[in-house]
Amino acid sequence: MTQITILSSVAKIEYGTFFKCTSLKKIIIPSSVTSIEDRAFSFCSYLSDIAIPSSVVEFGADIFIGVPSLVILGDLKLIPDNFLINSTALTQVTIPSSVKSIGKYENVY
Repeated sequence: MTQITILSSVAKIEYGTFFKCTSLKKIIIPSSVTSIEDRAFSFCSYLSDIAIPSSVVEFGADIFIGVPSLVILGDLKLIPDNFLINSTALTQVTIPSSVKSIGKYENVY
């Protein structure tokens, strides 16, 4: 499984849904999704493209731990506070031009 397109009936990506899914390279999230919970994509070591629509307004912590490179696709308007917290493996992030605001990072540990 290298690419997943989430069904439009899904409203939330639950805690750890794709945790350690090492074969996942690309994921497309529909506009029905409004929430991505903690560690949803943690340790998906080959995930590089993720399409996040602007409908997603709630983001958990540690979403991208262990992800080395990330291209954010879609029409996301806001990168919330702590969006990439604990994503120490990241060496490159590409943010779409649709993003108008990037939140702050707070080390809460």
